[in-house]
Amino acid sequence: MKSLGSQVRIHKWNVDEARRRLADLESLAARLAGDLEGIDLEMAREQQIAGLQPDAAVTYQAYIASARKRRENLCLSIEETRTQIDQSCDELQEAFSNLKKFELAAKAMEARAQKLRDAKELRVQDEVGLAIHRRQRV
Repeated sequence: MKSLGSQVRIHKWNVDEARRRLADLESLAARLAGDLEGIDLEMAREQQIAGLQPDAAVTYQAYIASARKRRENLCLSIEETRTQIDQSCDELQEAFSNLKKFELAAKAMEARAQKLRDAKELRVQDEVGLAIHRRQRV
């Protein structure tokens, strides 16, 4: 029973670790999406400024090329993070499945042990009852 209890604790820890990894990846994906939105807003703002100020239009092309490259890199990072999130979800599901197997095994083992204790207690009570009955007959 102790070994199953240890296995349950280990698998609970594995589930918690998988949840933490998934939460970290989702947080990273949200931050990257926010950065992407920030770049889009910045590009729109710079485009407006370049349209209003002819001096800014000279450097706008260099800026927009750099911003597009940053945006492309962010999109790649977001896609990679989504792939890692999918893998992490699968790992979490597997860890949870393993945990449930050990929890069910531990529960079944405890139920068998309780059934044996109940049977033993019933035998003791039967013996006491028989002993009392025998003394009363004498």
